[in-house]
This record gives sequence, C-alpha cells and structure tokens, in this order.
Amino acid sequence: MPAISAGFFQREIAEAAYRYQREIDTEERRIVGVNAYADDQRYVVPLLEMDPQGYSRQASRLQALRRQRDPGAVGQALDRLRVACEGTENMMPFILDAVRALATLGEIIGVMKGVFGRYEEPTWI
Repeated sequence: MPAISAGFFQREIAEAAYRYQREIDTEERRIVGVNAYADDQRYVVPLLEMDPQGYSRQASRLQALRRQRDPGAVGQALDRLRVACEGTENMMPFILDAVRALATLGEIIGVMKGVFGRYEEPTWI
C-alpha cells in the first residue's frame, strides 16, 4: 500500500512507456509498419457517424422500462445492495439481484458511489 500511495507503480509504468517510445523514435526498436517498412500512403480513417435518432430512441426505451418495472422490487434490491456495500459481503449477488429487478446501471453505480465515493487516481508527474 505505501508503494501505491507513493505513486511507485504509476511512475514505473510512465518511465517504461517513455523508454519504449524513445527506442521507437530513435529506431533502436524497429516496428514493422511504424518505423520500419512503413507504407508512404496516407491512411484515411473513416469517421463514425452516429444515428441522429439514437439518443431519443434509447431514452424512450429507458422511460418504457421504468414504467413497466416494479419500483418496489427495484428499491428493495438497491437497498440490499447498499447494505452489502456498507458491510463485507460479496456484492456480486446483490448486483445481479438489482439487474434482475431491472435496475439501471446508473442506479446501481449511484448506490455504490454513495457508499464508496468516487475514486480519482492521483497524478504523479
């Protein structure tokens, strides 16, 4: 735990990535298609086009789900998940129960955030 808190692993990963990229840039490490035998033709990546109706269609499906499900069963499943998160029990059975009760991912994550908070990795630069 002290090594994690001190950023040891993040620093080691960053230094290894830097060394690796430097070896590619100086051609000390050769990678076919990157810095060895690379094709001079420019490759055009096609842009992903989103369905303009996709958001409204998904929002409608979510509203229909919330109307059709049993709100009491969802609430109970989320409460049991909250209790499991506050204790030391395996949370997976409670997560699965919430899913079976048709709780949304956002609702399940909301319960977990309420108990555990939100983790933000510290920067070690």
